[in-house]
Amino acid sequence: SWSHYLVGEGYDIAIKYGPLQSSDLVARLLFERQPILVASPGYLKARGTPATPKELSDHSGILLGTSRSAPIWPLGKGARKTMVNFQRKVRVNSPIMVKQLALDDFGIAMLSNSACKTELANGQLVPILQEWPIEPFKVYGVYSSRRQLATNISAFLDFFVKRFSSQESLQSLMG
Repeated sequence: SWSHYLVGEGYDIAIKYGPLQSSDLVARLLFERQPILVASPGYLKARGTPATPKELSDHSGILLGTSRSAPIWPLGKGARKTMVNFQRKVRVNSPIMVKQLALDDFGIAMLSNSACKTELANGQLVPILQEWPIEPFKVYGVYSSRRQLATNISAFLDFFVKRFSSQESLQSLMG
């Protein structure tokens, strides 16, 4: 667990995607990015373009995360919210690999719009199901509530927010 690494292993801070599950940690929102669903023209030509979230389950999904992370994508808002679970999936632990696999016709990926801006502009990736909004990705700086927020941790979090708050700065970090 995150708490184990931060308290038991002596780490000062972790950068984490998504909400906290542990109450003994403190999280500071560092930035948000708007995700979109994308696929390569080659993949869509071979498999067809899904017109509804339900049709996504017949496609191959490229998922980011560990085997313990949920293989389900929430799409839409309010009464129109639905959950997508892919029959076939590839799971990797790097957003760079997610994008590369999408470019290589492996399936449909969820990427931040900033992470694939160039590939969308030059037609290497195509957005799909844009009428079904996705909750923004939220990235947090996480630290133990058992420690007083040290000046160096606070300074690092301030630096991180300032340096990576723009789409372009974060894109340079991700390759």
